[in-house]
Amino acid sequence: MTQTYVGYTPFPHQRAVHNAMKDAFRSGKVFVIKSKRQVGKTTMAENILLDYAINHPGTLSVLVEPTLDQSRRVYKELVKAMEGAPVLRRKNDSLLELEFATGSLIYFKSAEQRDNLRGFTVSGILIVDECAFIPDEVFDIMLPSTDVFRAPILLISTPKLKQGFYYRYFSAGMEGTSKNIVSIDFNDFDTSFLLPPDRLEQYRQMMPRSQFQTEYLGEFLDSDSILFTNLRECVGEPDAWSDIYVGIDWGSGGGGDYTSVCTFSDKRQMVSIDYFNDAGTFDQVRRICNILGGYRGHVRRILAEDNSIRKPMSALLKD
Repeated sequence: MTQTYVGYTPFPHQRAVHNAMKDAFRSGKVFVIKSKRQVGKTTMAENILLDYAINHPGTLSVLVEPTLDQSRRVYKELVKAMEGAPVLRRKNDSLLELEFATGSLIYFKSAEQRDNLRGFTVSGILIVDECAFIPDEVFDIMLPSTDVFRAPILLISTPKLKQGFYYRYFSAGMEGTSKNIVSIDFNDFDTSFLLPPDRLEQYRQMMPRSQFQTEYLGEFLDSDSILFTNLRECVGEPDAWSDIYVGIDWGSGGGGDYTSVCTFSDKRQMVSIDYFNDAGTFDQVRRICNILGGYRGHVRRILAEDNSIRKPMSALLKD
């Protein structure tokens, strides 16, 4: 007797993913989803796992979350959703594994397990949730598990920095540089009905700007904007007639030991910083003289490292 199971009713942005993955079984394709918070990305992933477990008998699918607590939460949600359904044959609350009457298995893993993610072969689908928060080396451990059966991979996350495997895969899919990578941006869909405007404005006012930008606007951050924003507005040109004060930290002239030269204005602005490790003693002094030559007439004081080892270099600079 054939059993029929009805899943959830997807929103348009979720349906776009299901449509894109319609023929993904054993395609070897990678699907990359960029999402905001609270738009149903995990619910979508749960339904895709169930689809594979029920409609592709005898397969192993794996969901990976950044932490074990997150994996356990999704496991419990699926168990609750399947409560009383004969298709769920067995569950293991310790190992976070589900076995279905179709012979399929779903494993719930976390990035915290690292090398313990080795040793299984995915024949259904590999889903990596919140993968912007998973290190590249962990993803590299998981990736070969999909090779034997050309299992598709679904990468889902709110964005973070413009770096890491998640950003690279998403960019490749958007640019069309690989026919095996498909990227979908939930920002291309209207999801405003899932979060009232007044609540969104509250988050905008109360949250750190970078967190709001990634989690509720769904935008990647430049790697240097986590700590500093509006740099162009905050940095100005120094007064051309400022007095200049110079600090010098001598290096050996090679390896990882750099000589650095910092200049400051009398308004306590940093004017410049120069550093190098490819010059001998005389070349270092000559290079510093050239740097300071640009401030001729305005250098009021030079404070150089003057310990017993570096004293001769400071003496050369004075000469």
